[in-house]
Amino acid sequence: MRKLSKYVIDETINVSERILINTVNGSILMIPAESDMSEPFIIDALDGNDFFIDDQDAINIFQENYKIILKNTQNKYDLVLINSYDCNLNCPYCYQKKINNEISAEFNIENIISFIERNKESIERIILFGGEILIDKNRSFISRVLKYINNEIDVKLVTNGINLGNFAEILKQNKNLEISVTLDGFQDNHDLTRGHFYTIIDNIDLCLNLELKVHLRINIFRSNTEDVTRVSNLITQHKWAENGLFNYEFTVISEDYSVFSELDLIKMYSESMIIKDKFSIYKDAFNKIKHFFEDEDLYHGFESCRMNRNLLVLNGSGNAFNCYENTADKSKVIGTLDLSDMSIIANESKKLWEQRNVLTIKECSDCAYAIFCRGGCAAKAQKANGTIYSPDCNRFKEIFKIALVDYLKGVS
Repeated sequence: MRKLSKYVIDETINVSERILINTVNGSILMIPAESDMSEPFIIDALDGNDFFIDDQDAINIFQENYKIILKNTQNKYDLVLINSYDCNLNCPYCYQKKINNEISAEFNIENIISFIERNKESIERIILFGGEILIDKNRSFISRVLKYINNEIDVKLVTNGINLGNFAEILKQNKNLEISVTLDGFQDNHDLTRGHFYTIIDNIDLCLNLELKVHLRINIFRSNTEDVTRVSNLITQHKWAENGLFNYEFTVISEDYSVFSELDLIKMYSESMIIKDKFSIYKDAFNKIKHFFEDEDLYHGFESCRMNRNLLVLNGSGNAFNCYENTADKSKVIGTLDLSDMSIIANESKKLWEQRNVLTIKECSDCAYAIFCRGGCAAKAQKANGTIYSPDCNRFKEIFKIALVDYLKGVS
């Protein structure tokens, strides 16, 4: 019997139906779950839609599509500015805990304004980051940057939310500003690691009243899974979800996905599409499936996030990074700021990160799910496996199947 291409996703979606998805050309075939794959009519259907495509031919098609995507991608990036690594908290899981003093200087504000001015056409968004950005030592920096931008560039401010009230007068002048706040679950669990829970809740209300966009990320650990419901109820009580300026997501924090992952949360809340839609990996998988099935343009994803080529992190020492999780490690620097012409002098690391995609990761290049998963987080892959050219799967195949079944139920 002829063998299906390894780039065909083959899932039994219920007791009576099985779906075959040709990820190379977008062909989809629904057949009875117990089908005999040697039946002539099934062979003809598979053959006519290239389900037996040669592996190398498939790779060639992927490579050509990737080239087209790169050619059509705007050369714009998010500029992340770290004025200081200082923080008013001491979260136990923070990836900046071992900050190197050699990279912890503050910006010369005129230099950074000059850099923005010189590169304005290439900057899609500016992200103010830390440490904790909303502390007094950063006040003049924030004020100067926002005044210079003057609503001409979108701005995101990543904060723990404690001092939002103290900075309201500065922030409210910028209607293109999004505030990103993190909770570690509901009050009892959040206050174990971060504290000030109800201060942050009041500050979210304040921001929304000032007509500022708010993105709330809720960290879920193995120890606080019940907080998905508790925080969801809080959001309902405050009527935040009814406000078009507000959005939120639940993010799993885990050192070992075989012990605890988003998949565990999805199973716990399997009956609630409203809650599942706020789980980051599930939502991403569901949206990619929807795109694949419904859009005329065939969906092929090759890179996991903007860090490959569309994210530039600068700190006050002039070090450049392309990933938040690397910003405390000088060995992860991808370049330095050249003050003479306000450009970035890149090193070899930058090229290595830019070349990471599902075609250059061996495990991904053999995987039918790769164009949906896109290889996962490079920083986490490097931490787990010692190289960015390895996958961060995070039980994606299982999450994909759940999202696929949910999508098909919705359109049936």
